[in-house]
Amino acid sequence: MENVQKSIDKAIATYHQDDLNRADFAFMFRGGQIIDHSPGYDRSLLQQLFNKNQVQAVIQPGRYVGKCWSMRGSSGSITIRLSEIVQIDSMTIEYPSMQVILSMKNAPKDILVYGSLFTDHWRWIGQVQYDVQGPSIQTFPIANQDAFYFRKVRLEIMSNWGDPTHTDIYRIRIHGKPMLSAR
Repeated sequence: MENVQKSIDKAIATYHQDDLNRADFAFMFRGGQIIDHSPGYDRSLLQQLFNKNQVQAVIQPGRYVGKCWSMRGSSGSITIRLSEIVQIDSMTIEYPSMQVILSMKNAPKDILVYGSLFTDHWRWIGQVQYDVQGPSIQTFPIANQDAFYFRKVRLEIMSNWGDPTHTDIYRIRIHGKPMLSAR
């Protein structure tokens, strides 16, 4: 009986383990915070009443259709305070696959990435394009050539895949090397 319980516990732990097995410094439960964002888009009165369009969904686990933050329009921005000071080397964007969602028009497309340490002086560190024909979880290298460390990251969504009314952001992950481990 004890072996069965151990197997169940291991299966549950595996289920909840992060898909990428990489530290996510934007992750809410690690200490990441949304500190600024463009206006949200509320689809219905019910959504407004039940406050289902919460921007925090972007830094939480889960890939359920509808568990996202909907941003008004096809362009906008979101700023995340990372859990630690990090030398960013990559970023991951999640969006449900074409097999489970009706339309990919609301997926983000072109994204500019900026980093800042403590001030609002932003340094461009990369540009990525989410490919709706690709896997639902896509990791992009960030060309942080000068090896700067950042505490904040700002993503400027420049376009989506065709819907002018809103863009859905499911999850954003920021990866890299924390400053404390560099010593």
